[in-house]
Amino acid sequence: MIQEASMRRLTLLLCCWLTCPAIAQPAEQLLGRWIFEQIVDDTGEPVPGAEYAAALTFTEAGWMIGERSLDAPPLAPDEPGRIPYRIAGDTLFIDNDGYEEYAIYRILGTLLTLRDEENGITVHLRRDVALGPTCPEPATITNTHTPPDLYRDMAACIERGAYDTAVLFFGLAGVYGRIDTYRVVDYTAHQVIEVLQLQMLDPLTDAQKERFLETLTAKNEKGSPAHQAVCAWMQSVGPPAYHPAYMIQHGMKAFAADATPLKENFDAAAAWAEALLTYVHCETVE
Repeated sequence: MIQEASMRRLTLLLCCWLTCPAIAQPAEQLLGRWIFEQIVDDTGEPVPGAEYAAALTFTEAGWMIGERSLDAPPLAPDEPGRIPYRIAGDTLFIDNDGYEEYAIYRILGTLLTLRDEENGITVHLRRDVALGPTCPEPATITNTHTPPDLYRDMAACIERGAYDTAVLFFGLAGVYGRIDTYRVVDYTAHQVIEVLQLQMLDPLTDAQKERFLETLTAKNEKGSPAHQAVCAWMQSVGPPAYHPAYMIQHGMKAFAADATPLKENFDAAAAWAEALLTYVHCETVE
């Protein structure tokens, strides 16, 4: 029988928040999903309830979200699914309903160790490396990235809990995709944008989709600091500088010998301004 106090503490270890940048190891290194290997006490014995621990995901927005095994008992009504946390140096601080608890953390390659000295608990996790592409920094994105590139990066960021970054990539992919529909003649090719969105969003869990939608809604509030930051970033990347082959090849006229794939005398500046305004409600900065 699992002791109630031990089970609650384990639940709290499964659900936390981080904010301050670490000194020894940047907080960014924690982002993503970690799979539980062991949760043991000072004698090396598993703590009660350890068998129900499945994974932890550290999000860019500052949540540590716990996943439990399918056979785990349901959470009590007062047990949260996620808890706020912060980092200072090599210490992870957990906001446990107003009472701050802490653990020392260490990252070595794909391994993460959390050490709770007060309660004599050590947690060993390994990074989930089966996530596919990495989540790039927004500063590395250029106007040569196509919507397929950006949607792929968006999905990778969501998998790692980097929802703020995922929203940036989703927005820019949508803006670029809309511009491509303006300049690609074959209207049957335009549906590729919806296809790409479905391919990248459908495999996500309901929780990931919900969290992504929450972040997207918050950043889409026109005039808010978050929305202004999105617009400023897109302006810094600039209008697309690639050939929309991905869209042209998707259309029915892709193999037509006499096909003219792009509109003549296309006004790229006007298309950029219109797409920014209609898709993400951003004004063009001259």
